[in-house]
Parts: sequence; structure tokens; C-alpha cells
Amino acid sequence: MSIVTSVMPVRMGAAAGALILSLSLMPAAARAQDKTYVMKVTTATLNDAPHQFIKDFAAAVERDSHGRIKSQVYPASQLGSIPRQIEGVQFGAIEAAAIPPEFIVDVDERFEVMAAPGLVDSFEHGQRIAADPAVQKLLLGLGAAKGLHGVASHFRNRPPSSRKAPIRHLADFKGKKDSDFRLAIPKPWL
Repeated sequence: MSIVTSVMPVRMGAAAGALILSLSLMPAAARAQDKTYVMKVTTATLNDAPHQFIKDFAAAVERDSHGRIKSQVYPASQLGSIPRQIEGVQFGAIEAAAIPPEFIVDVDERFEVMAAPGLVDSFEHGQRIAADPAVQKLLLGLGAAKGLHGVASHFRNRPPSSRKAPIRHLADFKGKKDSDFRLAIPKPWL
């Protein structure tokens, strides 16, 4: 199981300052509405769930901003490795990134728990966990103290490995070595 978390920086002080400034400079507000902003959205993957998410997210932002925010989608680590993407979001060079939580453990080690083997019993169980409001609140707020604010998470059922004998419990991993596993990518993901 993997819960993919998308993060973006939030600059509360700048937003509050902009609100106060806009109230005092109302004539300038009309000109500011004509300004177009660019939003960089990235992920390390290509043609899978995180990539589709950032394309959908970018399109929704453009639509909801009435074209004032133009999205640039950068899949396949075009903006750097995953650690560089995380730093880019933290420092404001990248506005959003879709990254599996186990890669964000340097920000907060609690992110890793969502990728723990044996955490869910079925796809439906994983969907219920990912959709639970308490889990959403916890997940989306994990990196807040370090400049990362979650905007979405979802469960995906793409097994990283398989065996001839099924693995249904953590105990089934006992005594197995890496060579006992082979990469298994289901047909819809090819």
C-alpha cells in the first residue's frame, strides 16, 4: 500500500500582508487581477497515479482561477530528485509535488508508517483508511512545521513485488530473500 501525499508551501504571513495591502490600495487591485501566475507542479514518476494526480490538480487550479494561474507539470523528476523536489516546495521554488510519503521521512519520520507492509487487509480497507477524515487531517498536516502542507492523499494498490506463494501476513516475509521476489506490474499500469 502506498498513500501518495501532495504538498505545497503556505506562506501565511505573506498572505495576511497581501490582504492588508490590498485593502489600502484598492485601485491597484484591478491591475493585480490581470496578472497571471505560474505554478510548478512535479512528481518523480511518469504515467502512473501521482502523474495523473498532478495533471488533474493543475487543470483544476487553472480552471478555478479562471486562467490567472497557469500550471506547468513536470513529471519524471524533471525538477530534480525527490529530495530536491521536497526542498523546492519548502523554499517556494516549486508550488506543489506529489510524492509517496515514505520519501518524505527526512521532514517527519511519521510519513513512513503509511507504506508499512501489512497495514491494510484489502483494497477497500486501504480506501477507507485514506478517506477517513482523522487520517486525512493527520497525514496532510505532518510536514506543516517544516513548510509542507498536504492537499490530498489517496490509496493505490500497485504491488511492488509478488511471489508464486502469496504473502498475506507480515510473518510470510520471514526467511525470504530479495531473489525470492520479482517485480510485478499489473497490466493497467504498463
